[in-house]
Amino acid sequence: MVMTSRVTGPPALPELPKLPKLPKLPKLPELLEHALTRDPARPLLTFYDDATGERVELSVATFANLVAKTANFLRDGLGVAPGDRVAIDLPAHWQAAVWLAACWATECVAAPVARDTPAATVARDAPAAPVVAKAEAKAKAEAEAEAEVVVVWRDATAHHPPPAAEIVVLGLGPLGLPVRGAVTPLGCDYDVEIHGHGDRFAPGPPESSDPPALEIEGRTWTASALVAEAHRAATAWSLRASRDSGTASHRDSNTASHRSAARLLATEPLDTLAAVLATLLVPLVDEVGVVLCRHLDPDRLAARAEAEKLVAVAPGSGLLPSYLPGVRRL
Repeated sequence: MVMTSRVTGPPALPELPKLPKLPKLPKLPELLEHALTRDPARPLLTFYDDATGERVELSVATFANLVAKTANFLRDGLGVAPGDRVAIDLPAHWQAAVWLAACWATECVAAPVARDTPAATVARDAPAAPVVAKAEAKAKAEAEAEAEVVVVWRDATAHHPPPAAEIVVLGLGPLGLPVRGAVTPLGCDYDVEIHGHGDRFAPGPPESSDPPALEIEGRTWTASALVAEAHRAATAWSLRASRDSGTASHRDSNTASHRSAARLLATEPLDTLAAVLATLLVPLVDEVGVVLCRHLDPDRLAARAEAEKLVAVAPGSGLLPSYLPGVRRL
């Protein structure tokens, strides 16, 4: 009797579980669109100027409206094209955030001009030393030399007229309204021109799948890299957790659905990546609010922290009290 054996292959491997698909990050202009869809009435940016007493609160819807008007002005009024460079020389102000978002809506490259002389608090508003002022003027001239558009505020034009083909002058008046009696020494008056442009912006076909979006601190960030960095910062700062832990005490309020319980304090001009993240991108990504203070009076900070439900202070915000109850430094 002949014995035979069956040759079998190796045992079948168990079927591996399918890995979940990583969520696709939105495109840069879509951050504002998504925020508008989720809750248009949510306070996004609250601005204080303690030197003038001004307070402006911008909801997502109001901010998006201003961005649309500015994007239409850029494209239709100034004729910018995707890839054009827009130098933004503005102090810590809500209109700087509007201009950044408008640049991204039109696929322009936003290039904030570094402001070497800090002006976060009233105490820091002293004139710069001549050597510092001269160096700052040189840096600004170099940063603005290759820009198709330069955005400046009226008080700065007399000192450093920017050498650009198109110069846009902002008065930075209350609510963005024209400053009565002010004279624009050069360029076009944004405060007047903006009211003639539409409340909705319809972008054309994208020129690039990942266009350059931000030139800042010697580096150019593409749109996708900037969105990824915003999500990374939002995760690292954990502001959503801070907001959620404080929501319970505010749920009975009539405005609870429209008001984030957590807000981030920012005091610096939007000329560093940290300031752009804290003042604009992370609030869009993480659904928290930002309180931007210009000429901050430290004596008012404790009361403001309580009134605005501040939970954190943005990186780079100096000359602030070392301790505020319930507020952490990022």
